[in-house]
Amino acid sequence: PVASLSHLRDVLLLCVGTVCALRASEVAAFDLCDLSWDQDGADTLMLTVKLRKQATAREGLFPRIGSAVNPRYNILRLMRMMLRWGKLERAATCTKRRLPTEQCIACRPLFRKMEPHGKAFAKGEEARITTSLISEALKRMMNRIGVNAEGYSAISM
Repeated sequence: PVASLSHLRDVLLLCVGTVCALRASEVAAFDLCDLSWDQDGADTLMLTVKLRKQATAREGLFPRIGSAVNPRYNILRLMRMMLRWGKLERAATCTKRRLPTEQCIACRPLFRKMEPHGKAFAKGEEARITTSLISEALKRMMNRIGVNAEGYSAISM
């Protein structure tokens, strides 16, 4: 069960990073407009990864996530829940369609810093989660399932 918005955010950033084989810095860089729903048919999600470290052409990457049969493990359902709960939506002045592999200057970060009780910090870049906070989220989740998280980080998921 989801205990808070910050718990849901932690679960999702780790799931998305792991399923899409992303680095923590790539997960931290997601904006709300990097989500494209139903691009490949009903109940799918395409993510725009702005820049891969090893991509010399700087073309970006567009991994897809499909729907799970079991709703408990459905990343798309959890993502929609986080967006609704956090009142997160694409900005009307979004620049993603014009510059698809660039960071949007209008939309808010997808994964944001949060206070311990789950309230998100103010808008803007200062609200964007950092790679060290993603590593802390990984350790919290590992400890939650009884795994000693000492020595782990989320640099490459």
